[in-house]
Order: sequence, then structure tokens, then C-alpha cells
Amino acid sequence: MKLEFKQNFRIPHSSPLETAQAYLRDPLASLKGVSFMRDLELVGQTPPYTVSAELLVSVPLLGDLPIPFRSTLEPTPEGANLHPLELSGKTWAKVTGVGRALETELLYDLHVEVFVELPGGDKWGGFAFTKMVDATSKKALERVMREFPRGVSSGLGTYKVP
Repeated sequence: MKLEFKQNFRIPHSSPLETAQAYLRDPLASLKGVSFMRDLELVGQTPPYTVSAELLVSVPLLGDLPIPFRSTLEPTPEGANLHPLELSGKTWAKVTGVGRALETELLYDLHVEVFVELPGGDKWGGFAFTKMVDATSKKALERVMREFPRGVSSGLGTYKVP
């Protein structure tokens, strides 16, 4: 099963522009306050870097579902871009994003594709289960993604450019 979520966020800020741009290029700082993300890592000494983490989504019928992702992070003059890398396994995500800092706001374009392998569904019960999981998973993913702007903005006010 594939679930897809696209969202554009505008997050107001009052930091200097250079600080906001550096914040977007530093996922260990800018994503630290996102509560549904865990095991966040940044690998590499020079760009493009590799960012990996698990999205933790509570899905009715399935419980807490850890969804790993890995993306490359490409710094840009206004912030950073994320480009998805494919993973293997029963559950994983592709995370694509563009983060740009303007004078008074951060702009995010986020695209998340989640791939979940469910038990066989060749009988009526399996089809019904798949439909229920699909509906509840989409709502759960939308709910956690709405929290993304709050998590990102939580650390910008105290961020120090390295």
C-alpha cells in the first residue's frame, strides 16, 4: 500500500535571514523539535549530506508504526532541498522537500510517500482490512504532518549559526 501526503507550510520568524537559512541547512537543529521524528542522523562531511530518521505514526489497527526514511540534503542559497533515497523493507518512506528562508518566514514544500506491506488481501476480509488501514493511515499521517511547522519553528529562536 502507498500513502502520499503533500503540504506547503509558511512559518513566520523574526530571526536574521542568514540565521534562518543556516537553520534550514542544519536538519539536526531544524527537525529536532518535530515530535513524530526519532533517530535523526546526518551523515557526510561535504554536501550533499544524507539525512535519515524514523517517522513514528500511530495508526489504528496497526499501533505505533516506525517508518524509516533516508534523503540527501542539498544546501541552496535560500535554505536546503531534500531528495529521497529508496529503502527496502516492509515499511519505509520517501521524503522530498524544499525549505527556503525569506526575510520573515520559512517556506516548506514537503512530499511524503509511505510504502507499507500489509498481510495478503486476496479474500474479502483482507480487502476490507486493507481499506480500513488505508483510510485510518491517511488520517494519522495528515494529523502528524500538521504538527511539522510547530516542531520546526520551536528551535529557530535559540539557534546559533555554527
